[in-house]
Amino acid sequence: MGTPTQYPTDQYAVGGQATVSGYIVTSCKLGFVEDKENKQNSNGTHRCKIVYSRRRTWDLEMEAESGTNTTTLVEGGEITIDSVLCNIESVSVTETRGPTLVSLSAIEQDEHMT
Repeated sequence: MGTPTQYPTDQYAVGGQATVSGYIVTSCKLGFVEDKENKQNSNGTHRCKIVYSRRRTWDLEMEAESGTNTTTLVEGGEITIDSVLCNIESVSVTETRGPTLVSLSAIEQDEHMT
């Protein structure tokens, strides 16, 4: 067997999950949303698709770490996910006997055209 390679931590995410300061991400679903339109020829056939913007989306299930203030998470607010500033589209906070559970949907503020 060969020697295992240790990669720098900035090149991978543990468990492949997104990271949010103050929270443990237990589930993460990534996606994209595009602002686009299809142009047609005069006879109605497809001519081309124009993409005006493309932004990443996140659907996260998280557990709040001890001392984390979950009241700052509001619809229309902002959150940083993987060092990317995002707008919160929806959020649901559930208090339990254990950790506070948070379900959150967010969309990237800047375009991501790659």
